[in-house]
Amino acid sequence: LDSYAYNQNQLNANHRWSVIKIEGASFTTPFKVTIKVENDAGGHNIEDEMVYIDRLLQVYHKYGQEEPILDETQSGILKDDYSYEVYPVYREEHYQLTDIEVYHNGERLNDIGIDDLDEGALSGTVTPITIDKKGTISVAYAKIVFIYKKVEAGELTITKKLSKAPSRGSSRIFDIFIYGPEGKMYTVSLAPGQSVTLNGLEYGQYRIEEIVPMNYKSIKGNGSLIEISEDTPKVEVVIENKVHNNSWFYHEDVKENSFKVESGDE
Repeated sequence: LDSYAYNQNQLNANHRWSVIKIEGASFTTPFKVTIKVENDAGGHNIEDEMVYIDRLLQVYHKYGQEEPILDETQSGILKDDYSYEVYPVYREEHYQLTDIEVYHNGERLNDIGIDDLDEGALSGTVTPITIDKKGTISVAYAKIVFIYKKVEAGELTITKKLSKAPSRGSSRIFDIFIYGPEGKMYTVSLAPGQSVTLNGLEYGQYRIEEIVPMNYKSIKGNGSLIEISEDTPKVEVVIENKVHNNSWFYHEDVKENSFKVESGDE
């Protein structure tokens, strides 16, 4: 705070500074400070002294109807050039970023929002303003509020179906891969007639790929692209194969190898 108070030319060897540490408080700029000095301590009282923070950055997150929460990790001071780079923070529960409120020096910038995120980050530079307070100083204040709404988690049900199952191989297990948003992948293994439901899925596009075994042919569902969204939070997909008996042997005819691995010199 010393940058606000006095022109350095006004200081002399008789001036003394008091350092006050205030924890757990959220400041805006400017704010007033009152300090009472005990009679025998020497010095002067400060009455409603206006204090300006020269490079303040505050980041908040507002989840649903809750009060905004101060992000203590990202908040602090602007960079030397009065710039910042901040990020939304999503809870473990499913929240969707719906809006960003940006204030520079107390004024709302209505032309900045979600579309201004670049690789998940919001960057900006505050134009400092000059304040005449016992000397001319420059101050800059940025406040960013990320606003989220809670969305219901998605749900995907996959059913395995086999057309004209042979007597051998009717209990065969089929491996199915589900590729989701942000590089996430899920794997399920199903026998014909079985179903599985994946819960807690993020909204977005999913691709379903089955490893089709030898002697089987995919006839439905394999390679499907489905969208889980607020409008369609629950999706069901049927993966169906049929027997394709054109091979000389069956995929199930696997013989365990008889090689042994022994320790010792080769």
